[in-house]
Amino acid sequence: MALTKAAIEAYEKMRIYPKIDWGEYQKPPFRLWRGLSVVYGLYSTQDGMIRYVGKANNPQKRYFGHLSAARHGGGYPVLEWIRHTMESGFSIQMIVLDIAQRDMAHKVERHWIVKLLQEDFPLLNVQ
Repeated sequence: MALTKAAIEAYEKMRIYPKIDWGEYQKPPFRLWRGLSVVYGLYSTQDGMIRYVGKANNPQKRYFGHLSAARHGGGYPVLEWIRHTMESGFSIQMIVLDIAQRDMAHKVERHWIVKLLQEDFPLLNVQ
């Protein structure tokens, strides 16, 4: 249950890269245009399960922000999971779930959180 069929269909429909691996290169594969946000999921290479859903205007900056906060001892469950995963030798990946107008990004993010929780993904989002 690494990815949902709906998520894969959304990626294909939007013609965007489903996986953004900035560990391999430093430039994002696409540039967001003004007024849009990305709704993303974080998962580990250990099990492929999405553990966190978020939104960002600059996904590359947000991705590295999560990694940096985890390294510096942030206390949120998602940061503890990131730190433990990295200490275990696995990496954290970001996957684009949706793109939304910035003023609608929060609703789209909530939609994905609810959808993935209904599909039994073990999300670490603080409610």
